[in-house]
Amino acid sequence: MHGRIVRLALLVGMLFPIAAHADFDAAMQAYRAANYAAARVEFERLAGGGDLPSQLMLGSMYFYGRGVTRDDAKAAEWFARGAHSGDPSAQLAYGALFKDGHGVPIDVIEGYMWLTLAADPRNGDVYYNARRIREQLVATMTAEQIGEAERRAKAWQPEAKR
Repeated sequence: MHGRIVRLALLVGMLFPIAAHADFDAAMQAYRAANYAAARVEFERLAGGGDLPSQLMLGSMYFYGRGVTRDDAKAAEWFARGAHSGDPSAQLAYGALFKDGHGVPIDVIEGYMWLTLAADPRNGDVYYNARRIREQLVATMTAEQIGEAERRAKAWQPEAKR
């Protein structure tokens, strides 16, 4: 059940603003045509330069095993890059991984923190999904854990794109 919730959140979290450049568009075309090998090569090139949507797509490819061997740890690495740079969709995906321990240790405080960052009303569908998953975490947390997660979220600052 929990795994299905994470996967749903990641799927909906894919509703990020599309990058306005031809290389990303070409990679997305390849991805939609199930030419995952070509998409991966282009996403990796773009993601290495700090392109947040490409980092999110690579994370998704590794999470779902599309064109690559499924690898939750690599998915977490790509989601983390975008999350640390301030991308709400990546924050949603990264936070959700901590709930069930997909590629990262189960950590309700860390998950709650990332989901809190993603749960900004300006983030559209990401906002609703982050709040829903965060509410599930709250049911398993102490008041002290929630307070610590909120303190971390308030103190958080984005890193330079990496």
